[in-house]
Amino acid sequence: MLKLRKSSLDKAVATMKRLGEQGRIGAIDGVQRGGKHLAKKVRDNMSYADHTLEDLRRLDHPYADRHPGIQIHKGPTADLRDGTAAIHKHTGTLLASIEDRPVDGTRGHTYRIEANENKADYAKRVLGGTEIMHPRNVFLETAEAPGVKKDIVNGVTEAIIAAIAKV
Repeated sequence: MLKLRKSSLDKAVATMKRLGEQGRIGAIDGVQRGGKHLAKKVRDNMSYADHTLEDLRRLDHPYADRHPGIQIHKGPTADLRDGTAAIHKHTGTLLASIEDRPVDGTRGHTYRIEANENKADYAKRVLGGTEIMHPRNVFLETAEAPGVKKDIVNGVTEAIIAAIAKV
């Protein structure tokens, strides 16, 4: 948990105001870099190829809700807070449905990563689960992975520093 005294917050706000347009440009660039990095890591975590559909059948459908939890890829990885959120690539349709972009109307301060259900109508069932299948929130579990978080923070910081170096 990050604690800031009012004086620290006031100093940070004053610094950002002094940076003006260059600081804003750096922040926007940082958001874009962070969003693109996260989207790449999400795609990586949706591209597992270590089990075929036949393997998953032989493993008694490890994502099935009849099990107390997902039965494969347990534990964290550098790019997944919870490895059970990993998704196997079979046809590539779900992976191809992942779209990422800056959100219109936010002046570049927000970045969206989502599955386009028009391209993969089953995306919501895989990601959110069903009455017979555990959910796999690969977006959140990727974003919360320590390695990914660190990379995003470093990228945002580098973008801001690069922009303010021009001041």
